[in-house]
Amino acid sequence: MLSPLARLLFPEHDMPNLTYLYDDNQPVEPEWYCPILPMVLVNGAEGIGTGYSTKVPNFDVRQIVENLKKMINGEEPEEMIPSYKNFIGTITPAGYQKYTVRGNVEVIDTKTVEITELPIASWTQAYKENALEPMLNGTEKVPPIITDYKDYYTDTTVKFVLSLTEDKLAEAEQAGLHKKFKLEAAINTSNMVLFDALGCLRKYESPLDILKEFFELRLERYAIRKAWLEGMLTAESDKLNNQARFILEKIEGHIIIGKCSFRFLGIE
Repeated sequence: MLSPLARLLFPEHDMPNLTYLYDDNQPVEPEWYCPILPMVLVNGAEGIGTGYSTKVPNFDVRQIVENLKKMINGEEPEEMIPSYKNFIGTITPAGYQKYTVRGNVEVIDTKTVEITELPIASWTQAYKENALEPMLNGTEKVPPIITDYKDYYTDTTVKFVLSLTEDKLAEAEQAGLHKKFKLEAAINTSNMVLFDALGCLRKYESPLDILKEFFELRLERYAIRKAWLEGMLTAESDKLNNQARFILEKIEGHIIIGKCSFRFLGIE
C-alpha cells in the first residue's frame, strides 16, 4: 500500500504538471516525479547500467532539510556526511570524496572484547563466517587471534563477545582494534552518476551539487504549480460568477424559462 508519507513527499497538486508517458496510447507514469526532497540522497543509489555505474550513499534527511532551508534564505548549504538510519558506529571524513566507517568495539577486561556494531553493509552472519571463524581457527599464514567467541545478535542489534589471551589483546590494541577485527570500511562519493532532469547522464562531484541542482528544479516546479493553481481557481471563480449571474438574471426576469415546443423535421 502507498505510504501515508508518499503524498507529503509527492504533493498531489504537482501531478497534473508532470510529463506523462504513453504505452499503447494509454497514459502511464511520468518521465520523472518531483518530490519536495531529493530522495536519491535520502535513500542512496547503487547499481550498474550500460556503460556506467553509480553509487550514492545515504544522507541524513534532517540535514538535507536544513540545507534546503538555508538555500531558501539565501545562505550557503553546509557540507554533508553520509548517514544511515539506526547505524550507531562512526562515519568520518578521510580525504577528498572519502569517508571511513567504523563499527563499535570495546575492551571489557584483559581477555574479553565486545563488538556492538559492524560497518555499513556488513551482515552479522557474513561477519561471523568471513571474519570471526578465520580469527578463531587461523589459516596457513595467520595464526589464530581469538580463543572463542559468543554471538548474541538479533535481527536489529549486533553483539559479539570475543575471548582471547592477554598477549593477543595487547597486540590487537597496538594494531588498532577496528583494523584487527575488521570493523573498518570505506565510503566514497567519487562515482555519483545520475540522470538529470533532461534525461542525460551526469557525474556529480559532491552531494551538494545534487542538492543545488534539485533546489533550482524544485523552484521551477513550484512556479509551474502556482500558475496551474491560479488557472484552476480562476476557472472555478468564473464558473461560480456565471452561475450567480444566471440566478440573479432569472430572479430579475431578464431570463425567462418556461415550457417550449420544439419542432424538428415535422416532429413535435
